[in-house]
Amino acid sequence: MKDKYKSKIIISISGAVIGAVCTYFEGKSNGAQQQNEYIMSKIVNIDGDNNTVVFNDIDDFIDNYVQVVKDNNKLNEQNSKYFDENKELKEKNEELISQSANKDDYNFSSVDLSIDGEKIAFDNLDSVLTFNGKEYWSKELATKLVPDNKSVSRKDDCIYVGNIVAEASNLFDMHINDSSTAWLKDMATDSYGNAHSNVLISYNCSSGHATFVLNKKYKYIKFSIAASDSCEDGASMNYVIKADDNVVYTSKSFTKKDEPFSESSIDISNCNLLTVEFNTDKWGEGQAFMYDAVVFNAE
Repeated sequence: MKDKYKSKIIISISGAVIGAVCTYFEGKSNGAQQQNEYIMSKIVNIDGDNNTVVFNDIDDFIDNYVQVVKDNNKLNEQNSKYFDENKELKEKNEELISQSANKDDYNFSSVDLSIDGEKIAFDNLDSVLTFNGKEYWSKELATKLVPDNKSVSRKDDCIYVGNIVAEASNLFDMHINDSSTAWLKDMATDSYGNAHSNVLISYNCSSGHATFVLNKKYKYIKFSIAASDSCEDGASMNYVIKADDNVVYTSKSFTKKDEPFSESSIDISNCNLLTVEFNTDKWGEGQAFMYDAVVFNAE
């Protein structure tokens, strides 16, 4: 039965029930037969927009009335539930609107880049985002801040400048095949007073070397070099690296006045033997050393 007819039906049914009950008791006083004839002669018709419900029996009439009341109560409960849910959604929506209104403004800027007075060309559209008091630079801008031979990439939760190291090992953990006036030492101090651990240092010589067995497992090497705090004044030094007797790296010449320096990716071509050579123009004890030496492969 359609919902829009329920109010009409309930009103009509209420009147019909009262009339039927009164008639029932009136019939009791006039005799059972007369009562039954009277009741059976009564047909209750409820009309509403071409919909007709016919009851030929008082019990049937009352049962249907009770069912209508139950259905109406159920619809009222559902309507109340939907009203509460709608109210809750409205409150959440208002809360989200309020939170959005309280958020800090953000702003994009298109900035230029100048390095040592030279303007650097790049795609600078919306290259800087200012949000919540912090600046965020675009990848295009960040890439221009690293050397041309370095790439900038992201993997998982890390930003990589240069190679993404896949496998790495400490060079000084490798087996030493041959060496001359070069030793591994737990600790050494550079000419600027910085202490470094696990170093390869040369003693009392104008040259020295150490050859490590790599078994063709590694493609690159990275390391740092420093003059030691015991370096002779005026001594000039350099390092040479050989991969299977082929020179793959020669450092700049340096003295104790130079700061430590690093190389991040020297190609050693999966060599079998890697040799580190030290040279100086003055004899001395512990003139220079290499540290943070790592052989690795890259993705």
